[in-house]
Amino acid sequence: MFTIIGSKGVIGSALSRELSQHGKALWLPDRNDNKLFQRNLGIVFYCAGLTSDFATRPRDTVNAHVSLLNDLCACQNFDKLIYLSSTRLYDSTPLVGNSNDFCEETMMSFSPLNKRHLYDLSKALGENICLNFCYGKAFVARLSCVVDFRGCCEGFLPSLFNQLLTRSEVSLESSPFFSRDYIHLNDVVKALCLFAGQNSVKVLNIASGVNILNSEIANVFRVHGKSVSFNQANLAQENSNRPINISRLRSLGLDPSNVLDLLDQALLHH
Repeated sequence: MFTIIGSKGVIGSALSRELSQHGKALWLPDRNDNKLFQRNLGIVFYCAGLTSDFATRPRDTVNAHVSLLNDLCACQNFDKLIYLSSTRLYDSTPLVGNSNDFCEETMMSFSPLNKRHLYDLSKALGENICLNFCYGKAFVARLSCVVDFRGCCEGFLPSLFNQLLTRSEVSLESSPFFSRDYIHLNDVVKALCLFAGQNSVKVLNIASGVNILNSEIANVFRVHGKSVSFNQANLAQENSNRPINISRLRSLGLDPSNVLDLLDQALLHH
């Protein structure tokens, strides 16, 4: 039995499709369904959350990332819970020390004075509740930038792809030197299903392990006759992002796809 909280979102809906295709029993409750605290939930995928609009909806952000989770963990009516967090929690970590990448044990830095850190602090509090107050039954998956080229994902790369389906050029308020770690939605679903089937790994980075520059993305579009220019072309990235360590993910049996190759294939079919 699987329960997906946030089943109407991109990841929750993709998970529900995958589990349904494999004949798994599913329950997809609405966010205000009181039965969440009255029945056994089996394995819970906690996909509820806000991303792009967290700053304009602070109360909803805290409710989604912390409040409902806290109530569920107090109730303890599940066999296992997987909480979807984010590798964005590494963003404020200073580039110091001998480590070359961000692993699951990386110490993080947040500031309550930074409005942007509402997202980070609420996700971090959700993680803390899962890892310390759920009697070993809750696990944390930190996702990097999830992409899909079928129109269902938000974010920089999916948005750029959709724009260039109907246009030949786009000018962006960004730098060609800015980079992100992208992972395809299909790999995220595979990773979460693998994660649910084990008990030894408590925190898992679900990422590609590779930072892709905006200039690399632009080069793929250029091959297909699309022009991407940057209004901050002379602005170098102040701090080169360290890659995200995915050794644990690979130990579970998943080697993520190359997103640039997937972008190229998607453009070939449009």
